[in-house]
Amino acid sequence: MLRNGETGDWIGTFQGHKGAVWSCCLDSNALRAASASADFSAKLWDALTGDVLHSFEHKHIVRACAFLRGQYSADTHLLLTGGFEKKLRIFDLNRPDAAPREAADSPVQLGLLLGSTVTRAY
Repeated sequence: MLRNGETGDWIGTFQGHKGAVWSCCLDSNALRAASASADFSAKLWDALTGDVLHSFEHKHIVRACAFLRGQYSADTHLLLTGGFEKKLRIFDLNRPDAAPREAADSPVQLGLLLGSTVTRAY
C-alpha cells in the first residue's frame, strides 16, 4: 500500500510481494519504484501503473533498497539492496537479468564496485 508521506492518505496498492515490505523508494523522476521484502526479493515497479517490471531474488530477507543517485548514476539506473545476507547488491537496471555486483564487509570493496576513490577504509 502506498501512502502520502506527509498526510498518511492512501494513494494506491502495489500487489506482488508475498511477505512484509521493509523498504521502498522512488527513482529521481518518480517513474519507477523499488521495494525490499521479507519474501527474499526486491522488486522494480512502474510507479504510474503499479506493474512489476522485474523481481530480484535473494537468498534471505531484503531489508533495504535505494536507487543510486548523484555522481555515479544521474539517471538512477543502479538499484542497491541489502538485508540479512549481509551483502550490498548492486543491480544494473539497464540489464536486469545480469548478475548483480556484490560488496560485503568492506567500504573498499564498495568503492571499487562503484568506481569511486575510497578516501578512508576501516
